[in-house]
Amino acid sequence: MLKLATNVVNEKQLREAQLRALKFFSDSVSCTYGPMGGYTAYSKSDANNKTKAFASYYTKDGFTVLKNLDTDKPIESLLRDDIRTICTQVIKTIGDGTTSATMLSYYIFRGLLELSDKKYPKRKIVNCFKETVKEVIALIEKNGHPATLDDIYNIALTSLNGNEEMATTIKNI
Repeated sequence: MLKLATNVVNEKQLREAQLRALKFFSDSVSCTYGPMGGYTAYSKSDANNKTKAFASYYTKDGFTVLKNLDTDKPIESLLRDDIRTICTQVIKTIGDGTTSATMLSYYIFRGLLELSDKKYPKRKIVNCFKETVKEVIALIEKNGHPATLDDIYNIALTSLNGNEEMATTIKNI
């Protein structure tokens, strides 16, 4: 039997690849989540010998983990690049949140696929999702407040894993 390789996949195959990739990305960064997140090890390959690692590193930063993930399939690579782009915008806007954004991408996508599997009309799913996003934004804005020096101190203290001296320095600046 002749088996043809193709660069075309149907929607079911596409969604399965996307879900698998998002779960992989989410699982990879999840251990770095929050102020009590742990370290993750990753290695870099020698440019001349892709199969052999030449250096290993440890990080608690979700974006560092994400940008060092390797994928060997085109759909997964495209999605990884999309998630990196989203997380770059999160970092520029908020300063942190890669792990949250990556994990939420997986959970939201999985939930939307479950609705699709139940035969909800796709247009209705998209419209409901857009409305939900608007409601969440409004709720966040309603509960927001201008940052105080105490807020800055607490954020710095959390980000610096309890380093009070550095958090106080940042607050004073």
